[in-house]
Amino acid sequence: MQYRDISIEEFVALAEKRRVVVFGTGRLLQRAWEQLVAHGMNADCVRLFMDNGRAGTSLTLGGRTWAIQSVEAGVRSIAPDDLILITPYEPFAAMSEQLEAYGLTNICCLYSLFEVQAMLAQGRREMYPTRRAEQPLIPRVIHYFWFGGKEMPDWQKQCVASWHRYCPDYEFRLWNEENYDVHRCQYMADAYASGRMGFVPDFARLDVLYQYGGVYLDTDVELLRPLDEMLYQPAFCGAQVGNAVNLGSGFGCVPGLEIIRELRDEYRTAVFRRADGTYELTSSPTYQTRTLARHGYRTDNTYQVIDDLAVYPSDVFCGPTCLTGRRDTTPNSYALHLPSLSWANLERISAAGRTLRMIQEKFVTA
Repeated sequence: MQYRDISIEEFVALAEKRRVVVFGTGRLLQRAWEQLVAHGMNADCVRLFMDNGRAGTSLTLGGRTWAIQSVEAGVRSIAPDDLILITPYEPFAAMSEQLEAYGLTNICCLYSLFEVQAMLAQGRREMYPTRRAEQPLIPRVIHYFWFGGKEMPDWQKQCVASWHRYCPDYEFRLWNEENYDVHRCQYMADAYASGRMGFVPDFARLDVLYQYGGVYLDTDVELLRPLDEMLYQPAFCGAQVGNAVNLGSGFGCVPGLEIIRELRDEYRTAVFRRADGTYELTSSPTYQTRTLARHGYRTDNTYQVIDDLAVYPSDVFCGPTCLTGRRDTTPNSYALHLPSLSWANLERISAAGRTLRMIQEKFVTA
């Protein structure tokens, strides 16, 4: 297989002279299809859809219905010059290995990398506003959490060191079991009891910033520049690649902001440990995005202000490093959220880690 890290525009241009095979018909497909059509792809270029889990069923996109085939059946129809598009990120490595087992040598692309390319192009083209007040509003305090008592890994210590380098006159407050009660919320208490420490700050960071104001950063966030310009507004945060809001990549606010209270209180009714003893491992961006969507947030990776909360596009605080392992930045970048995946379960870490390694080792940028 020939793995290409190209833009969606380049993919659509290739599809003008080739047929397209889509592997994966899950939740990302609708978004991928809308983007492909919006960039001018003709639906007639699609040869087939494959998905082992849904083989024998059908799907409807843009008013047209296609049969879904298994990989075993679908590869018999794939021509040597067909383009293969795999839509899901985490199982990408396993899915591409299935195709390689049939000896395919086709050009293969991953939809998530289209979004990375679009993010970088947008960030290099547009500058986003920061100052919405004449004087700084947000306190010059950086809050961070470390629960569980284990030694912080050296690479995360280096991330924390970057905060001191770029924000030397800020106050730094470390929160842990000694100065914060993890039983203030049942969701947080159950996450702590399960040993899944990556979920514990999801409520705590919102609770602390609602009370005190300041800036929050995950310990796997590396700062690239001072945060001072961001303080001239009531609140800020950023999206991640894929357009969900990710407070872990960095957010700040004044004390007592209503939208922060609402984001916090979402966790008062959320369930972490189910009645059957299993765990709800939905990551925090899902909760945050759902709450902000009720206030008009659009998942289109644009700068938006939602009830005094400025939401910046994904190149500002997150970057693509979690997906690509590369340190791609734009003139708007304040930070990179590095790929620790401490919030995920072991299966997801394994799947995402294999895909990450594959992108680093096999993908060729046009």
